Amino acid sequence: MKKIILLFLFTISTVIIKAGDTIVIEDHFADRSKLIDNSLLVVWGDNVAPKSCFEITTKSDSNGLSYNALSITSGASPYSTHLPTVGGKPSLKTTTCFDYELSKPIDRNNCTIKVEFDVLWSKYDYPSGNFGENGRIVVALVDNYPNGGAQIADMTNLTKIDAFGSPKYNMRIRNAKPVGTNDSQYNYYSPSFMLYGGGLSEDGEFEAYKSVVPNYWLPGFSSAPGGTAPGQPATGDYPTLETKKSDKPWSWIASTSTWRHITWVIEPEIMSLYHRNSNENETSDQMVSKMSIPKDSFGLSYITSKLNAVHGTSVSTEPTMYKWFPRIEALRFYNRGFNGNIAYFANVKISKSTPHEVGISKHSILDEISVFPNPTYGIINIKGLDEKQVVNYSLSNIAGSLIMEGKTENTIDISNLKTGIFLLKLENNSQQKIIKLLLLK
Repeated sequence: MKKIILLFLFTISTVIIKAGDTIVIEDHFADRSKLIDNSLLVVWGDNVAPKSCFEITTKSDSNGLSYNALSITSGASPYSTHLPTVGGKPSLKTTTCFDYELSKPIDRNNCTIKVEFDVLWSKYDYPSGNFGENGRIVVALVDNYPNGGAQIADMTNLTKIDAFGSPKYNMRIRNAKPVGTNDSQYNYYSPSFMLYGGGLSEDGEFEAYKSVVPNYWLPGFSSAPGGTAPGQPATGDYPTLETKKSDKPWSWIASTSTWRHITWVIEPEIMSLYHRNSNENETSDQMVSKMSIPKDSFGLSYITSKLNAVHGTSVSTEPTMYKWFPRIEALRFYNRGFNGNIAYFANVKISKSTPHEVGISKHSILDEISVFPNPTYGIINIKGLDEKQVVNYSLSNIAGSLIMEGKTENTIDISNLKTGIFLLKLENNSQQKIIKLLLLK
């Protein structure tokens, strides 16, 4: 009779060599030289030629903390809408957004991206019936980005696919006023949430406005996958109701009195959103929400198991138009800014960390590897290797003495060994992964 033993498989050390964070973009808004200004693509308001909707000011909060800040101007705020005109005058058509084009694309296979910035709002958007929609900010990771940014002619050229790039992941914060659970709008909108992709394309797409001629792009807008309005109560939320949003009770991020430091961490298979007062250090970070983004190359059961483990759900079907995105070329910062709901951005910093520098075509396979079964009765299967990929392995006893070593594409046979606990080390280039195994007889 075989004895059943419960053992948790865990990684003792995923990587041995780990480089420090590499700063990709850092902007303290001494000027606008580092960003691409999308508002220069339209003529809006009383202007007779394209004019930036942004300005740089020095902004202080109630704590006396002062930063150089980029914001849309008060004169641009009334035109900060997706509609074609405001009072008979042309609007900004969601071009109240600025981009950072990366000098080198980021490969997400083995990389963590961290987006940080400070933000302060001019006022709360409440009561408005929109629970912060008028002053929302969106930060999007973008791929298929046009070299140097979109051009003026691209605004109305809907035949040009990805004229403004395609959104892969984004996070949103609304400038809703903190309210209690008994408030009539408490359950209506989440103050923050995250999304993958968007629109009617599996690759993600920014929206287009097609109710007038000529049609035009909305570079600040991306819907939920499938084209639904993002963030509203719906059964189509990811992967089930409300799991893409911050957990109740809501985390009230927006502030009109205190600079808030936002940190968005995008790991290969999970992303998390944090906030704190800007005069505090990172030990004060509070997690707002997290969202599982499993790699889709391993199939449906892998995706659903990851979702259920992170979100406490029991889904058995893939989310709407789900796709895992491997590459990022730019970042977009958007502020709705309507009716005086202006957000001030400061200290934008985008960094990445990898076990070692990798290129787009060369990435470590170790993060994708798992072994099963564990406990084992002798044959160890390795999952996550592409066809004909080989890793070096070595097996040691719990005291660290080497027992066997070799190369493998898919299986390792240890059936000739006695029952016990062993350490399996898998190696690929400069990385190694060590897994504890239990052999039964």
